[in-house]
Amino acid sequence: MIEKILEYINQGNCIYLTAVFIAAIIGSITATYKYIENHYKLKIQLAEAKVEELLNKKNSYIEKDQLFEIFDFSGENSESEKHLLDSLENAKEEIFVFGLTRNFYSDDKIQKILIKKSKEIPIKIIMMDPDGKSKKERYRLEPSRAAYRNSNVYKEKVEKVFLKLIRQSKKITISSRDPGICFCYYDFPCSFAMEKIDNQIRVFLYGYGKRGTDSPTFVFHKGHPSYEYFNSQIDWMKEIGRGEGMPQWDDSNITFTDIANKSLERNI
Repeated sequence: MIEKILEYINQGNCIYLTAVFIAAIIGSITATYKYIENHYKLKIQLAEAKVEELLNKKNSYIEKDQLFEIFDFSGENSESEKHLLDSLENAKEEIFVFGLTRNFYSDDKIQKILIKKSKEIPIKIIMMDPDGKSKKERYRLEPSRAAYRNSNVYKEKVEKVFLKLIRQSKKITISSRDPGICFCYYDFPCSFAMEKIDNQIRVFLYGYGKRGTDSPTFVFHKGHPSYEYFNSQIDWMKEIGRGEGMPQWDDSNITFTDIANKSLERNI
């Protein structure tokens, strides 16, 4: 075979044979380039498809383990609010709410959910005392558009609704496991709000010059490492409510006051 190739070259066909070899090399390089190009195009397409899939989750990012979600905005008609409404309507074990004013829960549509659910599960809603020292300090940081800087406005528009809900439902304590509803005031600083609904905890922040509704909403499901941090805060409040909590300092004086009792004291 080799002898025939050498004979072919000796007959003056060297240039032609060289051209064939060069063409074969170029063809091989071209085929390899096309393979690499198609391979990376496929990877790019897959990456773009993944990004599109995440964007289609309505502004919610969910990790693969489904234990953590972020909603960009907590205000009215946001995806966070839709998530909250769905969670409240489907709650099966407990609803525990902590925050600054929690006026969202005085809305007509939420009142109906609370009355219905209070017959099935315990509901606890804990707000900052509108007459407390901590409230005055917090509102030094609230933006000028904050609605309840005036405590009398809060008591007229929100507290009255919560008192009505107590009358329409079975009243329970902050530590009770029975179905019913509890509204309490606290008087200590807070930098974030929490909503525990069954095995998930929603958290949003109170920043400088920012309302809670301006914050993103972080949702931690049971099993996520941060879930236990926030759940321990809620357990601590329940312990305080049972009279079993251990104060961090002798002068901590942490208490939760039933809003019906608080309202009655004011009117005496």
